[in-house]
Amino acid sequence: MKGNIIITGFQGFIGIYTTARLINEDYIVYGVDKDKADKFKFKLLESLIIDKTRLSTHLKTFFDFDLTQNSLKDLELINLDIVNKKVIDMVIHYASPVGVKLIQDEPYQTLKDALTINMSIDDYCTRYNIPLIFSSSSEVFGTIDNIIGVDLNNDYRIKQSSRGTYAAQKMTSELLFANNPNYASANIRFFNIVGFGQTTEGMVMNTFINNIFKGIPMRIYENTRRTFCAVEDAVEMIIEVVDKLIIPTGISNKKYSFNIGAPENFFNELYIKDLAKKIVDIYNKEITNNKTYENDILDLTSKDGYITRRKLHRTGLMFNNFTHIDKIIKNYLLKVQSFN
Repeated sequence: MKGNIIITGFQGFIGIYTTARLINEDYIVYGVDKDKADKFKFKLLESLIIDKTRLSTHLKTFFDFDLTQNSLKDLELINLDIVNKKVIDMVIHYASPVGVKLIQDEPYQTLKDALTINMSIDDYCTRYNIPLIFSSSSEVFGTIDNIIGVDLNNDYRIKQSSRGTYAAQKMTSELLFANNPNYASANIRFFNIVGFGQTTEGMVMNTFINNIFKGIPMRIYENTRRTFCAVEDAVEMIIEVVDKLIIPTGISNKKYSFNIGAPENFFNELYIKDLAKKIVDIYNKEITNNKTYENDILDLTSKDGYITRRKLHRTGLMFNNFTHIDKIIKNYLLKVQSFN
C-alpha cells in the first residue's frame, strides 16, 4: 500500500473520482463527508474501482462529519506508532459550502462556514506536519474584465457580489495555506470540470444532458464560450500533484499553485449553443439509434455572443492529454443510460 490519505467532501463530484483513483493506485482513503451515505454515489464509486475487494480494505468512511463543529483530529487517526511515524500522509481538502443558490442566498454564512473549516484544516496539518491539497476555484480570478491581459498566477481582483464572498474565501484560504511554513501544500484552481455524477446546480453540461434524457428543451440564456475538462483528466492531474507532495524527499514544505481544467490553446472550447447542438447530435447517434431528439434548443439570448473564458498560460503540470469534448459527452451520456 502506498499510503494513507484523508479526503474531505469525498462524496462530492470530484471527490468520488479522486477516491476511486487513489484506491486503484493502492492508497488507503479516509473519506470524510458532512452528509449521510449516498447509495447512488457509492454505486458510482464502485463502478470506478477496478478491484472491487478494495472497497472494504482501502476505504474508511466517516459520514455526518460536520467540519464546522469538529476537527479531523477528532477522528483519532493520528496516533503515532512506536517509531513515531504518522499514520496519515496527506489531506485532500474538497469540503466547502457549494451551490449557486446557497452562496447567493446566504453569502455571510457560507463565507463563515468555509473559513471555519479551512482554518481547522490548517491547524490540523500544522499540528502533524501533513501535506495538503486544497480545492480552490477559478473564481479567484474574478470576472472577464479583470483578467484579460494579466498574469493570472499573480492577479487576485474579485468582483464584489454575493458570489464574490465565495471567491474571497477561496482566495483567503489559498493565502493561508501558501504562507504556512509548517507543511507542504498545493492550491488547485478548478475550471469547468465535467462528467457523470455532477449534480452541482447551474453547471451547463450537466443541465443539458439531464434535460435531454427527461425530454425537456435545452434553454440557452447566454451565448458564451467555455472550455470543458473531463473529471477523469482533472483527477489524473491531482494524482500528479499527490506525487509532487508525497514522493519527493529532501524538499522542505514545498508550495505550489496549479490551474486545472483549462487546457492551453483553448482545447475543447465551445459556444454554449454549439455545446447544446453537439450533445443532441451525439445523443441521437449513440443513445437513440439516429432517432431525432424532438424537443427544441431554445435560444433565449438577447445579445450578441461574448467571451467568458479565462486565459491561462499553463496548468503547471506535465499532463497534456486532454479528452476530446465529443468523447466527454459520449461517456457522460452512456453513463446516464447505464445508471437509469
